Amino acid sequence: MSEPTAVGQHVDGLMATLGRVKEKGLQAMQRQEAEEAKRLEERRAWAASPDGQATIAEQKRVAAALREAARFQAWTEAAKQIGVQRRYLKATIGGVDLAQFLPGTDLTAIRATIERVRRYLRDDHPQGRALVLCGTPGTAKTYGASAALRVLFEHNTYRGQMFWNATVLRTSLMNLDRRGAIIEGLLTAPMLVLDDLGIEYTREGDYWEGVLDTIFVTREGDQLPMIVTSNLSLEKLAVKLGPRSWDRLLGEWGTIFEVVGESVRGKEAA
Repeated sequence: MSEPTAVGQHVDGLMATLGRVKEKGLQAMQRQEAEEAKRLEERRAWAASPDGQATIAEQKRVAAALREAARFQAWTEAAKQIGVQRRYLKATIGGVDLAQFLPGTDLTAIRATIERVRRYLRDDHPQGRALVLCGTPGTAKTYGASAALRVLFEHNTYRGQMFWNATVLRTSLMNLDRRGAIIEGLLTAPMLVLDDLGIEYTREGDYWEGVLDTIFVTREGDQLPMIVTSNLSLEKLAVKLGPRSWDRLLGEWGTIFEVVGESVRGKEAA
């Protein structure tokens, strides 16, 4: 046999071997695809079955619960910095939990407060405006303000002190070493809540009047959002804040919502 003939036979044999390997690989791939198609079909049939649907629904429920738990844990940690009290950590603008109240309790005022906060977040907060919730005690004003901060945290991951009880704030400002930093935060925080304004001790002409005036003037000028809650009536709150701050709230920057109705404090279900 000549050398060219031997080489040709060797090449032919090699090509035949490669062809058989390719054929076996193709057959193996086809078997794998068939098996995958069978498993997919079985999965679809199982998912359509009552047991499958129940299992999938439970898996989704567990996953959603885990996500919600993680979000709430993040909010709980952030609330310590923001200043929201523990009793309001679960505050939500999603509605009123009827299970928390005795049957027959009139929740009209609470619903109105929560709805007003919801509209504030939708329409006014993006424009850097202020909302004043005043009037009847026990009508979810602090609850609504806390819920607003929770919503804003979940969308913007805000940090730093943004919720101040008026009495606590006034007392804190008496510390001269901290006063400058506190005031800076009040003037520049991306969101500010002044809670229970009007119950704090004041005397005519003291520094507190100047602080309040500075807060309103600066935040209105910089178009920074704020929520104020107070158990005072409109008339008494206007006197408390003074004409300059009140005038700003009556203008384009501010919205005043007076809550009128029965207090539900103490009427939570046992």
